[in-house]
Amino acid sequence: MARLNQSNLPADVPVPGYGRFDATSWIVHIGPGNFHRAHQGFYLDALRNAGDVEWGMRSVGVRPGDAPRLEALAAQDGLYTIRETATDGTVTHRVSGAIADVNRPGDWEQVLDWLSDPATRIVTLTVTEGGYFADPHTGAFLTGDPAVAAEWKDRVPQTVFGYLVRALARRREAGVEPFTLLSCDNVLANGKAARAALVGFAEAWDKKLAKWIASEVATPSSMVDGITPAAKPSDLAAVAEALGVEDEAVVTCEPFRQWVIEDHFPTGRPRWEDAGVELVSDVTPYEHMKLRMLNAGHQVLGHLGRLAGLEYVHEACLDPDFGGVLELFWRDEAQPVCPPVPVDLVEYCRVLRSRFSNAGIADTVERIVAYASDRIPGFVLPTVADNLRKDGPVEAAALVVAAWAAGLRGVDEQGRELTVVDDRRDELLRIVRHGPDVPLSLLDHPQLSAVGEVQRFRLAFVDAFEALTQHGVRGAARALLSRKESA
Repeated sequence: MARLNQSNLPADVPVPGYGRFDATSWIVHIGPGNFHRAHQGFYLDALRNAGDVEWGMRSVGVRPGDAPRLEALAAQDGLYTIRETATDGTVTHRVSGAIADVNRPGDWEQVLDWLSDPATRIVTLTVTEGGYFADPHTGAFLTGDPAVAAEWKDRVPQTVFGYLVRALARRREAGVEPFTLLSCDNVLANGKAARAALVGFAEAWDKKLAKWIASEVATPSSMVDGITPAAKPSDLAAVAEALGVEDEAVVTCEPFRQWVIEDHFPTGRPRWEDAGVELVSDVTPYEHMKLRMLNAGHQVLGHLGRLAGLEYVHEACLDPDFGGVLELFWRDEAQPVCPPVPVDLVEYCRVLRSRFSNAGIADTVERIVAYASDRIPGFVLPTVADNLRKDGPVEAAALVVAAWAAGLRGVDEQGRELTVVDDRRDELLRIVRHGPDVPLSLLDHPQLSAVGEVQRFRLAFVDAFEALTQHGVRGAARALLSRKESA
């Protein structure tokens, strides 16, 4: 079967109706993963198909693990299929041409050339929560992180922000205005986080450059939403059968997507609003809502379901015990302390429950529990902190943290091995696997200590962990629900 490319577009599905290089203004995106292509790529493709071709996009990967994806996209002229599956099982396909070009793996000069190009007016990021070198409690840039000092020991960039600072230095020297930097990661106030990292890396190299960056570079915040699991071999096979071409860069996702952007782009921007993006003056309320409801909800289902031996998010969501804890967490703990947002939170969570129940996208619990030492502090613990201050309940959140701790021991309740994917894996395993039966010292880890040092949460964690040990995760969930129902 022939490979998807510009000269081999399938019939009977939407395909790009525009040229790849007819743009006059460029976005460089760093992080060519599935979410970026199902989300930012989707919106730009929609704009260009509607006739607005001023803006184009180049996609960049700077980590060794990005190479296979870059090579797959290069072989397909940047084209890829978006396979959407709705909760009712309806499947649709479209071929996106949003990515005009991708960098050659390892060619750091090409990346710097693109970032330094005067026609590059926006740089967008999806580099995950851990990519901003931020203190988990204060959000301040971690100036002492070894990666910061190591960045400037070699002329070859080592980090995303090393690339960005070098490119901005080139632009400043050439008298070219800076690009706008737009974070699209699940980080609260991601624009501020991006600014802190950008200026922090620059200060370690050139303080005058850092001052210029702080004064001249705009870093608006954004909130992104859309569930995008990794494509499986069966998805690639289904696309090949439906389209009649092979595609090694398939993206699978749900039909729902949302993008809310702080409208601050001194260098100009696409008319994203024409494609359904919301441009607002303040993204903060939407960020709180999404991180505390959707992302925290994923942590609830992921850690409970994983410990019980479930493979998929929809299985955990449809399970009366684990779905019940999710509803309890939302209703009693998260919604009452969520900062005000112009959205009906009850209705928002009802829609989330339906989205989480989507069996068609087969979203795995392994995906959403990865990097939990960043995600639990970022998504779950802000709700805990608010409830501790306001004397609100914390038992559901404590059960989630306890389930994470139990999972770090490396086996589920069926005796099957669990793989721990986390940048802090080794230190976490030392705490949990070589300490006392109840790993209370986990709460003393710098990622958790802001709430972990509070006695009421420590007691709730101990109770939850002992319930898991004595009754299993399902028994612990049922006991929690029973106590709340009878209260």
